[in-house]
Amino acid sequence: MSIRDLPDDCWVAVFKWVDQDRDFEPLSLVSKRFLSITNHLRSSLVICDKTLLPRLLARFPNLSSLNLTRFPRRGDAHALLSHISHSHLPLLTCLNLSGRTKLPLHDGVRKIETLKSLICSCIGPYKDTDFVHIVRCFPMLQELDITYPVPVGGVSDDAIKSLALGLPKLNKERRP
Repeated sequence: MSIRDLPDDCWVAVFKWVDQDRDFEPLSLVSKRFLSITNHLRSSLVICDKTLLPRLLARFPNLSSLNLTRFPRRGDAHALLSHISHSHLPLLTCLNLSGRTKLPLHDGVRKIETLKSLICSCIGPYKDTDFVHIVRCFPMLQELDITYPVPVGGVSDDAIKSLALGLPKLNKERRP
């Protein structure tokens, strides 16, 4: 038996020892087979540009974490998040929206019921409606990071209370 005859399950077991997703890049250049295997193993992605998003989401079906912090501040984050919510990402559990000028949630964003952790650090100013959208879009949220709002204030106590009541699984909230 040659190394080419090893089943994909064996290669998956070997590739799982690779620590960083970026280390999959050289492996994916070896062959189409390795490319296919590493595509299914990649669990996180940093999104810098919206134009390639549909292809990236189709290429990496097992993503559990998306990071939008490098997406341009003046870019259309609303459309980006709407596209993500309409994509089939059954393992998506963490979303990082930090550093935006405002929270890019609106009525066009569908529920993402698998999301457990939402990071919204350094966003602002927050409005009461932002928390309504968080409750509507991410009903199974367990962790919410709303630290370092820019500027501080602008959210009522009622909005915080409705956030806590609307997210029954929320057990870790980081706020200023």
